[in-house]
Amino acid sequence: MEIIKEMAVMVMLSVMVVMVLSVGVLSVKRYQCLAMWGDSGMQCRWTVMSGCMVQVDGGVWIPSSSYRLLHD
Repeated sequence: MEIIKEMAVMVMLSVMVVMVLSVGVLSVKRYQCLAMWGDSGMQCRWTVMSGCMVQVDGGVWIPSSSYRLLHD
């Protein structure tokens, strides 16, 4: 019975570690998107499903990798 408790604790700890690492990675991705586009004057957002998006004329959201900001 003791081994079952130890295994349950190990599984729970493993799940917690994976969850913490996932949240960390997602936070870094969001920060990278905001750091890249935050000073451009364009609206930007990051979501798990679509990644880094920028809002272009007309209110359309497109992937940031599909848009190039040219400076004069």
